[in-house]
Amino acid sequence: MVVSLARPVPRRLLAPHPNRLSPQNPHYAEILAAHGEAVRQGRTTYIDPVSGLHVMTAFALWQRNCCEQGCRHCPWLPREADAAPEPESGDDG
Repeated sequence: MVVSLARPVPRRLLAPHPNRLSPQNPHYAEILAAHGEAVRQGRTTYIDPVSGLHVMTAFALWQRNCCEQGCRHCPWLPREADAAPEPESGDDG
């Protein structure tokens, strides 16, 4: 299925969270290439090159709320860059 998106996904959220797909996975580049091609074509899913299963793209998941089912490309997971800085815990006086 091809969709037209009202809300584009921020580019930094297109790569899967490391908890969902480790960069050390031997098929990481191949999986990202399949996902990237599907995103460029505006598709909501792609075929996983390793398992042959349908996987939802980050664009498709961005259009809905998080279902907490462990989706590989879930854009709703907190990222390091999204975290607010920790308050300093020093004794200033």
